[in-house]
Amino acid sequence: MSPVHKYGMSPVRLLLGTYTDVVHEVLFTPPTADSPPSIRPIRELPIGWGASWIVKHPEVKDVFYVALEADDEGGRKDGVEGSIAAYRIESAGATLLSQVSAGDNPCHVEVIDGGKALAAANYTGGSALLIPLNPDGTFNWASDEVPNYIKYPTLEGAARSMGHQCIDLPALGECLVVDCGNHCIWRMGITGEGAALGWVNKGRIDVLRRHAPRQAVISPDGRHLYTLYAKSCMVSHHDLSNGAQLVSTHSILPPPHVIDLDNWQPPYTLAAALTLHEPSSTLTGTVRCIRGEAVDSVAFFKIKPDGILSKPEILRPARGREYRGVGVVGNCFLVAGQEDGWMTCFEWNPTTDSWSEREWSEPVRFEKVVDIETML
Repeated sequence: MSPVHKYGMSPVRLLLGTYTDVVHEVLFTPPTADSPPSIRPIRELPIGWGASWIVKHPEVKDVFYVALEADDEGGRKDGVEGSIAAYRIESAGATLLSQVSAGDNPCHVEVIDGGKALAAANYTGGSALLIPLNPDGTFNWASDEVPNYIKYPTLEGAARSMGHQCIDLPALGECLVVDCGNHCIWRMGITGEGAALGWVNKGRIDVLRRHAPRQAVISPDGRHLYTLYAKSCMVSHHDLSNGAQLVSTHSILPPPHVIDLDNWQPPYTLAAALTLHEPSSTLTGTVRCIRGEAVDSVAFFKIKPDGILSKPEILRPARGREYRGVGVVGNCFLVAGQEDGWMTCFEWNPTTDSWSEREWSEPVRFEKVVDIETML
């Protein structure tokens, strides 16, 4: 999921990561007051199976990093082991630059420390790894061993560790790793330079127990931690400037739906993605597979100047099931339904400070989209 960019109304190229063997390159045209949004397919890139997260290098043009997941049984899917790869994507196609094995289910990757390293979280492996980067964006790692690999312990009351997201904290020289299996977020301190760049475990931030933290967002000033929980479909707010004190919790489910953790049984309703839209100070939380519903929902929180979250506005779009893939493009928030393939465009109106669904010129559908990344 890409950071916010100010594109105006110009068309924007996007990459759609999928649970297939291709990544879609598309052209997204934002809506105007008089015209709907549109997406035009450009090409399919044979990147590899399960490109569940794509991120661009902040400085090197056309270099992208991809977390290629494997399945849960033996670390392989269609004979391919889970890995982290670097690609140069140009008009001629996608060229593999570097690749390293990452075992079972590497599900998230993030460029950290000003482009000096790449951090990856491994879901099934309950681990994380740090890959030093060369100035040209390639991996600064010659060994066949997994670089800077850390296996997390299983905390009391948890079934096992499940690393799910990495978050860059350059002001503190740290990287946070959200652990969906444990009730915590690990604090990883960055050490060394160049090929010797590494990290150490500096401890953890405890969040809600039993709720399964899946994704988190840190406020731009570094004071506030917002966490999305997969099992409970809740968002919590912790004040990092005050000993990580819990400030509030909020459900992102549309009424009358609620989650009873004491009787948590399939079919599961789960939370999927947490995103910050900085121009509007909006935090969005998506839900996947609401029990008994054909269409899922998105919760829109306003973040007040003191970091406090407002009561969320919950929007139900025209279509879309299992909102895994999300992306912010200017004043638009795009979501993709992994289960049914439908995509939805929400737009922020700066005049009214409100969000609404904008219907496409014609409905947009891609198979099993799980991430959306801009190419600029």
